[in-house]
Amino acid sequence: LDWHHNNFYSGGTYIEEALTLAGDTFHLSPVDGRQRVLIIFTDGQIYDPNSLGPARAVLDSEDVQVFGIVIRRSAQHSKTDVDAEATLSPITSNPHDEHFENLQMDEVHSVISDICNPNGPWGHLIVHNVPTPTSGHHLPCPDYKVKSNCEIDPGCTWSDSGVACINHPCLIHCDETNCTQVPHTYNCAWNSTAKECFKEPVPVCTCKYNTTDKQYNEDKCKADAVCSWDATNLVCEIDECNDAGKVCATVGQTCNDPNKDPCSLDDWTCTCPPPASGVATKQ
Repeated sequence: LDWHHNNFYSGGTYIEEALTLAGDTFHLSPVDGRQRVLIIFTDGQIYDPNSLGPARAVLDSEDVQVFGIVIRRSAQHSKTDVDAEATLSPITSNPHDEHFENLQMDEVHSVISDICNPNGPWGHLIVHNVPTPTSGHHLPCPDYKVKSNCEIDPGCTWSDSGVACINHPCLIHCDETNCTQVPHTYNCAWNSTAKECFKEPVPVCTCKYNTTDKQYNEDKCKADAVCSWDATNLVCEIDECNDAGKVCATVGQTCNDPNKDPCSLDDWTCTCPPPASGVATKQ
């Protein structure tokens, strides 16, 4: 009783020490292509939000996405829940409203279990930051609901008969020796970073913004100087003549790019103006 009396822990949630520890842990962890995620749970107000700046800055420098969940006791939002929201939401990553949830206990599992799903409320935020397939990043194949997204993943392949994304045959080989002995028809290659046997990576194409989130695709496409957004077909294109046209123009010729698909590169030509004729291709 004396010990409990002398070591009494008063109520209230203070998280500065926890965030500092998290930042130190991420700093000491290898950078291996995996996404870095921190989830903060609370059932009440956070009492030290004004002292979290240094710890929060470390998490940002380590590329950690911070999510937050307020766990409430009933369907209605009490004052305790509102106070918790007001102090937790600003600590999460931007945009705060997409990295924050106020849930009852029974609802928490559905959010957490869906966190690696690229179509989920938090999963799509994480997947948008996933490195390209050549970095060896792999997500659970059944989480992909769209064929194009499935095929980009180095460990997955699309089953037309099952209309689902499934594990690629290469994935069952657990070491480099077995991976390199797989018949060439499977196009397997050992990824030394992920230490997994993946299919040969698909070309990472310029302007290939093709996630399930059309608004994200459009924003990324328009922000890329070499890309153009097709508002009719809702796809991102690349007209190589925007750059290669200068080469043709210097010799008085006209540039033509017959296929503006992001993966159709180096197919532009220089055409002689009438009455001359002739086409020069890129060498």
